[in-house]
Amino acid sequence: MNFTSLFFIKLPIIYRNSMLVFLSIVSDEYIDFTDDVIRKYIISMQVIDAPYYIRYLFNRNVLNSRKKFLAFKNELEKTNHYDIDFKFGNTARQRQEWISEQLKFERSILDIGCGEGAYAIPYSQKISEYDYFAIDIDAEIRERLKYKINNKVIENIAIYESLSHFLEFYDNDLNVDVLLTEVVEHMSVKDATNLIKSVLSYVNFENFIITTPNAEFNNLYQLDGFRHDDHKWEMTKEDFVKWIDSILSNTTYTYTFSDVGDRVDGISLSQAVVITKQKVKEHQE
Repeated sequence: MNFTSLFFIKLPIIYRNSMLVFLSIVSDEYIDFTDDVIRKYIISMQVIDAPYYIRYLFNRNVLNSRKKFLAFKNELEKTNHYDIDFKFGNTARQRQEWISEQLKFERSILDIGCGEGAYAIPYSQKISEYDYFAIDIDAEIRERLKYKINNKVIENIAIYESLSHFLEFYDNDLNVDVLLTEVVEHMSVKDATNLIKSVLSYVNFENFIITTPNAEFNNLYQLDGFRHDDHKWEMTKEDFVKWIDSILSNTTYTYTFSDVGDRVDGISLSQAVVITKQKVKEHQE
């Protein structure tokens, strides 16, 4: 028996459980834990009053079915540090579920900054009678998306290298829903502002959905800087509202701000605005 094994065995059970929690959430291997084991791990986290991020990883990797999530959500949220409201899944899934709730899937979709198809692949199949327009400036990413489309034999996705490229072929009579999700933070403020103004000016949309990370949430990840290294800027909730207000101040659109994803002490991990017609500002909690 090696030193590590002996050390682990001699640990008090509460610390052994805590270490098992940590190993389970950082492992790439999927383990289907029984309810009894999950309950023991959550008790261990409550004893050490684990911070949000450890609980988030546990939620993401262990409570990986909706049934398990609903069964243990309340217990996982118990802490003396702050008030937590967990959503099901990882951050990407939480955003996708929120966006899905905003769409009726009854018209074409314009996805700006589509990446490798996190939305394009599932959403295009929900609107099989309509076109899905996917834009990304990265040629390598576009090729990966093409491969996925061909592999899944999806016929209603059209790929473009930029918004201007799309507009060359776009018929303004076509009403679309527009997605700009977790994109603006990868651009300069000027470029992001101009992109949104171009959509407002040239695209006939029903819903224009914009999401971006909430900078106030970063300290819960123990981050001093931006959420990701390739972000050029990030906004607090107040910053986001002011920025959108400045863009839409002289327009006639309705726009509603919303929190997206996990919330800790009322601060959400992402934030969003849904822009439609006739300017009336609303806030959702």
